[in-house]
Amino acid sequence: MNQFKDALSCFEHLLTHHANNLTSGLLQLQLSDEQFIIEVKQLINAHTSNDQSSLFNDLLHGQLNLLTNDHQLLQLQGDEISHFRLEQLIGYGGMGAVYLATRNDGQLNQKVAIKLFYPSIVQLHGQKHVLQEAQYLAKLSHPNIASILDVGKCSIGTYIIIQYIAGDTLINYAKNLSQKARLEVFQKVCDAVEYAHQNRVIHADLKPSNILVDNNGEPKLVDFGVARSSSMNHEIPLHNAYIKALSHEFASPEQLAGESLTTQADIYSLGRILEKLLIQPISTELQEIINKSLAPLPQQRFASADTLKQNIAAYLAHRPLLWFKHSKTYILGKFIRRSPLTAALITSTIAFLGVACISLFLYQDEQKQAAKQQYELLNFYQNLLISSTPLAPQGAKLSVSALLLAGVEQVMQSQLSPKNQQSVLLTVAQSLYLHGNFTAALDILALCDSSIDMQILKIKSLIKLNQQQKARILWQKLSQQNPQNSNIKLLGWLTKDSYLAGDIKQNQNSFSK
Repeated sequence: MNQFKDALSCFEHLLTHHANNLTSGLLQLQLSDEQFIIEVKQLINAHTSNDQSSLFNDLLHGQLNLLTNDHQLLQLQGDEISHFRLEQLIGYGGMGAVYLATRNDGQLNQKVAIKLFYPSIVQLHGQKHVLQEAQYLAKLSHPNIASILDVGKCSIGTYIIIQYIAGDTLINYAKNLSQKARLEVFQKVCDAVEYAHQNRVIHADLKPSNILVDNNGEPKLVDFGVARSSSMNHEIPLHNAYIKALSHEFASPEQLAGESLTTQADIYSLGRILEKLLIQPISTELQEIINKSLAPLPQQRFASADTLKQNIAAYLAHRPLLWFKHSKTYILGKFIRRSPLTAALITSTIAFLGVACISLFLYQDEQKQAAKQQYELLNFYQNLLISSTPLAPQGAKLSVSALLLAGVEQVMQSQLSPKNQQSVLLTVAQSLYLHGNFTAALDILALCDSSIDMQILKIKSLIKLNQQQKARILWQKLSQQNPQNSNIKLLGWLTKDSYLAGDIKQNQNSFSK
């Protein structure tokens, strides 16, 4: 742990105890924080290189009382500035200290944040320049930017009075938020940054600790202490105390290099904030949004904070990021996630049409098969009628039974399909039964399959031949297999050995119907 509050206090120690060799004295301190060491070395280098002309050197070498006053700014709790009482130190950095203050003139019950600038910073840059934060805030009026209330100078130093945000830093506030809620808060931060850019103000020090979230969940940008005008290309280069005041973790490469800034510097910082804000692991798309924000060259980043915001909005709405990927599969997947009901309806419609087409095809195929079978039967019967038979000489009368029996022989020798063959045999057996040739009908049925119609005809033929026992046995087997068939139930009466005369006639009539 470093025993110094900041680099200035360490530098003051070196001036007091190692004035002849500041670098050697720094090594003897055996500090572990590399960033802290870099900041101290920057002060040593500035002190050495500006021995004759640098105002910064004059400040540090000849006026240690200013450094003492700087440190006193951290111990002002209970003091009064204007009509406010300093209640609590709530933060300090490279430019000064910030106190929570309460109005004490009895006029209003009001809490504010008062930022006091280090005397050394004021001496170095002049009061007009250090108050540029107030000048920038005065021209900004946005619900997500802390408002400026007043500026002034007192015996303690130069100060600005800012709207006090009762809340927490962005990262702490987001701890209990979902990924979606975090992105929605971040969109509001982008709104505020875009508004500042439209008013030619670059924040230049965006980081989570400079974004406070109030009790209503509204983020507020604060601390425009190193803010720049977008028209201030070369005024006060960033390689002086401003670089020292920056958070290196969130500063863009061009800022740390001391180059002229554009709004792209804030885009880079927003990318770092988004990276810290989100719950890990994150989706590929979100990672690509972050990567684009953090591109090493400014022109490779998003064109504006609003463009970054719109990409976040597109991600949340499941709209495709076409700069990232534009394949048909990617775009279709986005559409399905964005409109699942519509996608399901379209999918169902396509499926229905597919089934309908298949059903129509199968129906047409069945129709074709049926037509083929009908043609085959028609052709068979035509051949049967015009054919001769050995049972009667040509020109002689041919009985129906003889014609039917001749047809059976042709059936067995024909190329009919199995289904048509069974149909013809059953038709022949039915015709023989109707013409009273029950024995021949049974012979034909022996060649048929075991369909219900064939078995019913067989039972009826056995009854006609007075073979009641065989008919009864066959009926019982058939009725067990088809207990709900009403025709089979009625047939059971005819298989009994004896009936009342009225029962026989009634049941025969019922069965006939």
